[in-house]
Amino acid sequence: MISKKAEYFFNSGIENLMKNESENALKDFNKAIEIFPNFSSAYAYRATTKYLLYDDQGGWNDFEKAINIDPDNADAYFQRACMNKYINPDNFQEMINDCDKAIAIDPNISMKNLTSAYSVRAYARLSLNDYGGSIDDCNKAIILNPKDAMIYINRGNAKASLGDIESALNDYKKALEIKPNHSFAEDQVIDFENYLKKEKEDIELNQKKLMEMNPDFYIKLKDASSYSNRGIGKLATMDYYGAINDFNKAIEKDHNYATAYYLKGSANFKISKLEDAITGFNKAIEINPYYYLSYKERGEVKLKLGDIPGSKEDLEKAKEIENKNENAIDMNELTFDYKKVIDSFNR
Repeated sequence: MISKKAEYFFNSGIENLMKNESENALKDFNKAIEIFPNFSSAYAYRATTKYLLYDDQGGWNDFEKAINIDPDNADAYFQRACMNKYINPDNFQEMINDCDKAIAIDPNISMKNLTSAYSVRAYARLSLNDYGGSIDDCNKAIILNPKDAMIYINRGNAKASLGDIESALNDYKKALEIKPNHSFAEDQVIDFENYLKKEKEDIELNQKKLMEMNPDFYIKLKDASSYSNRGIGKLATMDYYGAINDFNKAIEKDHNYATAYYLKGSANFKISKLEDAITGFNKAIEINPYYYLSYKERGEVKLKLGDIPGSKEDLEKAKEIENKNENAIDMNELTFDYKKVIDSFNR
């Protein structure tokens, strides 16, 4: 049973910590632990205090002590994840593990800390290229705290990494609504708006070329795209089976519809049909060898399947194509970006 005297020094330590008086906080937590040696939360907060005083090893030892005393101390896991973000910024998997444990014990964690746990885990997943997982965590954090600009920025970064430029742009704009002078968000909004403007101009030019060169194909493409467009809508509402059905219909209309195969692969990835996902990505790449998003997502699926060399190869190929996209597509004056034409019908 924690004595009132130990609680008094613990609460005093918290107050000093909030006032940025780390030395005084450390003295208070020391006293609380001296009075009650099994005070798990006092060890956890003393660990944070030691990190702030640049005693990294002492802080780590205190977190270990706090968790050994009380394995269900969610705040200890959460605070250690936060400290890792700043002290050991490359320990992404450790951050995720600690956030997993904190979130699993959420009845014992404050709402503020629960929000931050999702945010920290989203950051770590983004750093490990788990873009879908990062977006899921950002969504949960936004439900709990819709006024945190960094959550929208992290979600925007994840969406941009998946090629969802318009949605990423919306997140950066939302971040600016909350924090108007955020320089990174401002730069991203400018860059992405310019990108979309250029993309729209390219699409209009490519549509015109396609209509002039092959009117029959243009009409067939529009017919197939109507199913694809509906499938994208179902993807957005997480109706993955309905989306797959529509992408199949689009493929029936046009057997060389690379985007439909790619989207079908993405939908199967969402429902953990990993082999079917790879089949879709394979077909998209067979039709369009420059479809970097298919390489990227196929690499992520292979990682889930434990094919580390295959995953690395696909992700590197995706990056190579992305970096050389213009040269890869504009092979001569008569070629044009069929993917952009196809995607234009899905808007």
